[in-house]
Amino acid sequence: GTTLGTTGWMIFSSGIAVSGSSGHITVGSGSATNGRAGGVSITVGRSNSGVASGVKITAGRTTHTIGGFVSVTAGQGATEGGALWMQSGVGDGATSGHVLLASGVGAVKSTGDVTIRSANAAGVGVSGDLKFSSGTTTSGNTGHIRIGSGLSTKGTGGSISLTVGSGDTGNGGDVVVTAGRARTDGDDGGDITVTAGQGGDDGGDITITAGLGDTATGGSLSMVTGSGTGTSSGDFSVVTAGTTKGTTGWMI
Repeated sequence: GTTLGTTGWMIFSSGIAVSGSSGHITVGSGSATNGRAGGVSITVGRSNSGVASGVKITAGRTTHTIGGFVSVTAGQGATEGGALWMQSGVGDGATSGHVLLASGVGAVKSTGDVTIRSANAAGVGVSGDLKFSSGTTTSGNTGHIRIGSGLSTKGTGGSISLTVGSGDTGNGGDVVVTAGRARTDGDDGGDITVTAGQGGDDGGDITITAGLGDTATGGSLSMVTGSGTGTSSGDFSVVTAGTTKGTTGWMI
């Protein structure tokens, strides 16, 4: 330790190989036959001034084929596997840290994919859920959830697909879109807005089609306004947009 200045660095490195592979570095606790194996902790010390130091894990770079990978795997368990937690730091006086999960830049071609999924289930059981949710708040608004494809300067913007998987027994899975409820008097419930894209020539279409029935009747299509428990139910309007040039659209 030191009272003035910086303490010394600690460097763990395998030697340089001029011809062949350099050596591996393995850090781990020993196995326990009757008891619990020890943990492994990597912790940065606390700072009293300035920005705290970070932890950086970087895989190897190569000038030939594919760069090295970074693999973080929780432990296997006899009843349940270990959990994997990724959490940003707490902000004592302001905002907590951000979480960024992104694929690497492709200097010449495409960037990599980002896949978030639960593992396939075994012979018995169901695959795990995927839950995307902003946190709750005791005072103020909760956070937004935004899903979108990126901007394209020379090409087509990417599509967004929301699809329920097919099953060989029972009814097909549902897609439910529900706007938020206002729990205080005098405030309106949230809106649902579906808008097709603007085009340099024609605007995009909106198509709503009920499901095909393979051996019986096709699905129904219902459009119903909301009921008003205190006053009237909502209006129902089908209108073609006005135009300053040409003819307004047909209603068929």
